[in-house]
Amino acid sequence: MRRPTPLPDRYEDAPFALRTALQEGLTVRRLQGRDLRRPFRGVRVHASAPDSLQARCAAYGQRMPVGGFFSCTTAALLHGIPLPLRFATDERIHVSVPHPARAPRVKGVVAHSVRIAEHELTTLADLPLSTPSRTWCELGALLDVASLVAAGDHLVHQAHGSTTVAGLAGALDAYPGSRGRTRLREALPLLHDRSESPQESVLRLMLLKAGLSRLSVNHEITTLSGHRFRADLAFAEERVLLEYQGDHHRERDQYRRDLTRTMRLQAEGWTVVQIGPDDLRLPEDLVSRIRSILGARTLTSIQSAVSPRTGRK
Repeated sequence: MRRPTPLPDRYEDAPFALRTALQEGLTVRRLQGRDLRRPFRGVRVHASAPDSLQARCAAYGQRMPVGGFFSCTTAALLHGIPLPLRFATDERIHVSVPHPARAPRVKGVVAHSVRIAEHELTTLADLPLSTPSRTWCELGALLDVASLVAAGDHLVHQAHGSTTVAGLAGALDAYPGSRGRTRLREALPLLHDRSESPQESVLRLMLLKAGLSRLSVNHEITTLSGHRFRADLAFAEERVLLEYQGDHHRERDQYRRDLTRTMRLQAEGWTVVQIGPDDLRLPEDLVSRIRSILGARTLTSIQSAVSPRTGRK
């Protein structure tokens, strides 16, 4: 089999526009070679190039309309904002153009024509996209309140967040879209800048909706022996800790540390409740179990307080 004509070096690892390649002397036949993929009409990329979200966005960038930018769930993933699995695994990309430009119609692209101000745009790895705060507002049309809280918690986190609750409130006030605004308004006061994971955010919201509002987020504990711990969620009065156990807790070293940590906390009167992914799928059952644990702890505390002290004469 005859080997295809070598491509220019700059085309080996990066996407390129069909029109540009033809202008530079490549033939139509060469551009139909089996060693090239066609991620979008009018764009080619070498078959050995990676096929990631960023790579697909870079490929579409070769035909991006004037003023166009990546938005909604695509911008969220590029920013590292956590999304539910069905959105995180959707290979379509969201592209917006400033109104009144017409949204492009391209296979594999969800396009929008929107009103947007210049300060609501940024770049990441040379890709134009909506800012994190604007992106959160765009997600209101797609996500439920719990997922919006998880996304917002990530954005306002005190250590790695890119904005604040006040910043998101200002972005929402300026946001021209109406779809999802009610959900965004509901999510806004529920955000917390110390939540460490989407699952923790969902669990916190679940308990708040059930009326269990005495929660302390990332509660810090110093034991009598001087060991310092931080719990995902705590009911400090009942001395009950809730810990979400993600997959990383199955790693050998982490598992051993967790065992020692749990024993130290239990030795000082804390009840450590471990919660997994399956528990979050049964919210009513989970809330009922947590209520029972809190009730039992309260009853024990009352009994200890009223029991007479006895001793030998």
